[in-house]
Amino acid sequence: ALKAWILEELAKRGQVEPLFAESAEWLEANGDKTKLYVLPDGMLWAWKLTQVESSPSYTNRLKTATDLDRVTIYGGDYDGDGSPDGYQIETRLDGATGKTGVSSGSMCASGFIFPVKTGDVIRIKNSRSVKGVQSYIVSYASDNSRVAHKAPAGNSTDGWSLVTSNNWITEITDDMLTITLTEELFGTGFDAIRISCNLNNDVIITVNEEISEGVVMVEDYAWASTGHAFVPADCEPRILALEQQTAANTADIAALKEGTVYTARADALTWIRNWDAPIYDHVPVFQFAEPNPGLTGDDATVASIYAKYDALTAAHPDYITKTDLGVCSDGVTHVYRYDFREQEARHQAQMQWSESKPVIICASGIHWEWGGVYSLYYALKAITENPELDALRRNVHFVVVPIINPYCFTDIGSYDETYGVLNANGVQIHRNFEVGFIYPGESGYSEPGQHDHGGTEPLSEIETQNIDGIFREFPDAALFLSCHSAQRDTIWGTGFIQASTATSYTCNLGFRLVDKMSKAWHTKYGETWEEGIARENAFVLADPDTYPDAQALAAGDYRAGHAHVSATDGTETRQATKYGIQGANVEVMDTFHVLSGTTLDSYVTTHGAETYINYLLMYMGCYDHKDKAQYVL
Repeated sequence: ALKAWILEELAKRGQVEPLFAESAEWLEANGDKTKLYVLPDGMLWAWKLTQVESSPSYTNRLKTATDLDRVTIYGGDYDGDGSPDGYQIETRLDGATGKTGVSSGSMCASGFIFPVKTGDVIRIKNSRSVKGVQSYIVSYASDNSRVAHKAPAGNSTDGWSLVTSNNWITEITDDMLTITLTEELFGTGFDAIRISCNLNNDVIITVNEEISEGVVMVEDYAWASTGHAFVPADCEPRILALEQQTAANTADIAALKEGTVYTARADALTWIRNWDAPIYDHVPVFQFAEPNPGLTGDDATVASIYAKYDALTAAHPDYITKTDLGVCSDGVTHVYRYDFREQEARHQAQMQWSESKPVIICASGIHWEWGGVYSLYYALKAITENPELDALRRNVHFVVVPIINPYCFTDIGSYDETYGVLNANGVQIHRNFEVGFIYPGESGYSEPGQHDHGGTEPLSEIETQNIDGIFREFPDAALFLSCHSAQRDTIWGTGFIQASTATSYTCNLGFRLVDKMSKAWHTKYGETWEEGIARENAFVLADPDTYPDAQALAAGDYRAGHAHVSATDGTETRQATKYGIQGANVEVMDTFHVLSGTTLDSYVTTHGAETYINYLLMYMGCYDHKDKAQYVL
């Protein structure tokens, strides 16, 4: 539909209809400035007077290193080769010996500014002192004789800002120097100066003129939208159809929202429905016949956990493979991934029903939490070697990152609450993921150096990128299980399991897990269990400031933990929901309260591994990955 304005503009240009342009970039390279164009989105573009971005223009911006200007002003023939010692790349001016070479690739240079006079203000932007060498400013008279030679008292180690004794520098602001040419510092009778420093390719030097920051908006001719669109003739029926579709989508979304855990930010990418799949109680509870070893100080190192996984891999090379994901944020310690996967069974060709195994992604060690790290290891070792767990070994592909953030691990007796959660860049990886990320200035943001500092932007850290990369590799994964541990149940005080999940579905599984394990352990330990629970409950009730939600338990009321849907932003489990993957953070305590003699003893590694194994058994007992599309938008 060509409206009056468009027809008028086309007539001015001698056109019947607009010409087609592939893009704004195509117009810049190929457009005829006398014609009117339409872009693929229907918007009309013309060459017109408009506001455009421009770099600041300086009336006296000076070039540097002018070999052709005042060639005899180079400070004399210091090296005795019969020629002036002028500016050269990778060469600096030395007030005593002349030219001195510096490291290859350095932009250390000398440049002339002429004419200048007493009282002039020199501004230099995008320059810095060369690391480890001195920088100079020298004034010269009209007969090319040196008037004054200024240098810092000592070598700069990392830039101008650290040269505190440069009394000839009037001001330092970010990357700009301000130098006033006073008689006291630069003498009298000079008409030129020379600066020897690190001059970048984008250096700006001005005399008596302010240097602006960033770009400025100026009025100039450029390709720009006219604010009008080339509208198709059938626009009204198309608009009606779109409105009808929007109404239908709105109804679908409203239905989907019911029982859905939202990712809390307006820009969240995915909704995850609460699955209605049943929980089958016929799934047996797995318990170890013999306990696993506890941890000692010698055992709890990054190298020791990798050694255990490597030994397991060497013993089962047809089932486990190892991949190096590169170094973590410290630039030294490697992060490894292990894949536990049996080869697919070979079937008769005419059957054609073989399909990939469902994937479960497991990770631990995002924090200094040995209970979660070793409980996951012993769970996977049992899945690998115990025939009772063949259902998991044969039917699931486990993708495992045993230690996400090795930098935060130290010896078992040196845990620090803040150090033990941060990476080498001071970022809490557990808060650095996209979904729900808290940006600087938003409510809940933690400043650098604080326990929960999640960085200034999501996915900024290599540790976070490693996990997100696995999500992107397996977007159809059945589950992401993040294994953590804590010193004590932070809510009830008496529990061993704390399921902090990303969706209500995985939370419901967490409740069932606590119920099943409580009954199993009560049956196994009997009165010892009940006495231990009562003892721990009394201990917790005596400390209401630490455990405000604790309640007095009735006789026989045994509880192994609790579950809840976590609202914590920027976590790895909530990031999984971006890809339609159910996420669960299942923590075990570093003490199995009712029985443990010491922290991280055999009770912890045994019952922690049982916790993870039984959660996986329950999950896969009711998981139908073929129907997953029904529950994920």
